[in-house]
Amino acid sequence: MTERSGLFEAIPGLGCVILLIALWTPGATALAQNQPEAAEETSNLSASAIADLSSDKFARRQNGYRLLIQGGADSIPALEQAAAGNDLNVAERCVKALVEIASDAETKDVVIKSLERLSASESTKIATFANTELRQLTMTDEERAVEALEAAQVRIHRDQNGDPYSATIMRDEDAYWLQYLPKLRSVSLMQAGVGDQAIKFITRCDQVQSVSLFQTSVTDQGLTLLPDFKSLTTISLSGGTFSADGIRSLRNVRNLRSFIWMAEIDEQQLDAVGDLQQISNLSLSNVNLTEKVVDVVNGLKQLSSLSLSLSDLSDDQCESLAKIKVATSISLMRATNISSTGLSKLTAMNLRSLMVYRASLTDDDMPLIGAITSLTTLSISDSPITDDGLQHLETLTNLHYLNLRGTQVTEEGGARLKEKLPGLRTIRIDSQGIGGIAQRPAMNQIPYSIMEYTGKKNVHMRTALTEALLEKLKAEKDIHTVFMIRAGVTDGQIKLIARLPIKGLVVSSGDVTDSGLDALRKHETLESLTVTSSQITDASTDTLSDIPGLSKLWIHQARFTDAGVEKLIAALARNDRMTWLKLSNCPQLSNDALANIAELSSLEKLDVSDNPSVNSIVLRHIRKMPNLTEVRLGGTTVEPEDMHHLATLKLEKLYLSESKLGPGVAAAIVDSCPGLRYLGLAKTNVSDADMTSIGKLGQLEWLWLYETRVSDDGLAKLDGLTKLDHVYVDAASVSRDAEERFKEKHPGATLQRQ
Repeated sequence: MTERSGLFEAIPGLGCVILLIALWTPGATALAQNQPEAAEETSNLSASAIADLSSDKFARRQNGYRLLIQGGADSIPALEQAAAGNDLNVAERCVKALVEIASDAETKDVVIKSLERLSASESTKIATFANTELRQLTMTDEERAVEALEAAQVRIHRDQNGDPYSATIMRDEDAYWLQYLPKLRSVSLMQAGVGDQAIKFITRCDQVQSVSLFQTSVTDQGLTLLPDFKSLTTISLSGGTFSADGIRSLRNVRNLRSFIWMAEIDEQQLDAVGDLQQISNLSLSNVNLTEKVVDVVNGLKQLSSLSLSLSDLSDDQCESLAKIKVATSISLMRATNISSTGLSKLTAMNLRSLMVYRASLTDDDMPLIGAITSLTTLSISDSPITDDGLQHLETLTNLHYLNLRGTQVTEEGGARLKEKLPGLRTIRIDSQGIGGIAQRPAMNQIPYSIMEYTGKKNVHMRTALTEALLEKLKAEKDIHTVFMIRAGVTDGQIKLIARLPIKGLVVSSGDVTDSGLDALRKHETLESLTVTSSQITDASTDTLSDIPGLSKLWIHQARFTDAGVEKLIAALARNDRMTWLKLSNCPQLSNDALANIAELSSLEKLDVSDNPSVNSIVLRHIRKMPNLTEVRLGGTTVEPEDMHHLATLKLEKLYLSESKLGPGVAAAIVDSCPGLRYLGLAKTNVSDADMTSIGKLGQLEWLWLYETRVSDDGLAKLDGLTKLDHVYVDAASVSRDAEERFKEKHPGATLQRQ
């Protein structure tokens, strides 16, 4: 409440003011209650002060305003009456005075009731204004903080109960409000508008467990504030200019368990990492592997998991790498210098994940890969291995995920390996088999072919695109989509095709980088883009968001990070055009990558299949996407407790193929998605018992069950599904008798035994 000293300013009627002050003392108030003349005097003074609110003199208005506030509860009736009057300027000042009076806890309830009555006033303007002030007055600190953050366009992500659990901040001042979010667990600070002041604000958030800094202006001084977090367990740094001393200060973050640093680091900075003795998980990128790196890693006594991104590794470095003792995940870029000698060194490691891009591995090297029996994830790109070499992986009994791109392995070879490895959940093969091309040598002489179907003219490139070929393509009329999926596509060819007015582009090449994609920036006609390349990084997010008409985006094998995808989604949301988004086989993505996916309000189809660190927990992020009708979550684990997030959607199509389904998933699907028309459960562990639940999906039209254990008995449980159109089952599990019975029960449907 305003201090009373303000009353002694020079104002008209000073004697009345002094009398009013006297009446406001406790003794005088009691006296006024017993003396009608005193109460009448107080009423007159309130009326006089309210009259001053309409004065054309600022000082007079201000003094009247202050007098009314000092009147406290005694002023409320007069203020409410005046607020309901015809003078809207006076009415607003009265409402503001009521709000000031409410700062006294003893009068707050009375003021709230007064504002509630004013909110129902016939005067639309004052009712709206009173309602706004009432809302502000009755809001909790958390509600007020959320409103302020949303007004600043801060990305806030909520858990299944609707509570804010993570936020992405791009300005220092917005970080102030985070202290009022009691269940906040994760904070991401992004871009140069965020500095040390933001760190000062978020240190007030005792419950925050994860802090990420992405290309910010935070300095070493900001890092020294992080030990003030009592619950902080994860720190992720990308960009910035942090010194060894700044990193070393993190050793005082008592509960720090995971440290991620995506930057080139020198020996002094490496020594500082070695001082973080409390961490159990370490992730480093752009590392120049030396004996020093190995010594630092092995010197971290609590370390149990290590992730390294390495480029141009040599045999000698492999020998050093093999000395690392903890469970390790390695991503090797441009691994063309490693021979069998180097690979043989890796067999002694506790290697959990190995991703090799642009290597020169051959069938002769595969026995060495097969000797790394601890592997759970393996990805090999651009190597001339064949089905014969693949046989040597049969020893990898712990392998769950295998991705082969730019090899000569066939689907048949992959199928044979999967039979030998029952624990292998997902195998992806992008074969460019030389044998297949050799059978049709004449086709190699044809630069491109044109196919027209569904009313669209599509061009399939068969040779490298040149200036001369580009001129020929320009002469073609109304080209819709160009497919560039044969070996040898380069950045230079992407820069050429960017000059063609097409609506769709499909590119598959490990040689295409961020530089090539940058040529597509501002492409005037492009609506659909598919890119498969392990050389695509977060640097392409700005390019993709700058394609003005882009509505369909499929990205495979990119080295996107969670922060990069969040940034991409935020940028795409501003155009409000995206209807179909697919992110698959991206090894660095986790469930948090899609934390802000709900910002893509126009999205109709979402595919996040085959990302090793993404599982059904990711579904919590899509619960508020009103236009989403199709979800694909294949090649992962799916638990029943996550399915309820789909209940808020108008989902028509759900594909979980090649996923491991937890007990009760089928029943959870029925409960959450009763209107499903398409359901993909191929290559899963679904059983006959689950068909009891699936048989309750009354709108189901298409169902995929091939390579499952569903047998004749399970198929019979679908008898009640009158809208079935196509069902795909496993020929080894479903008999021809069951097929005939199915046709009798569903005369208009097609059953395919595969």
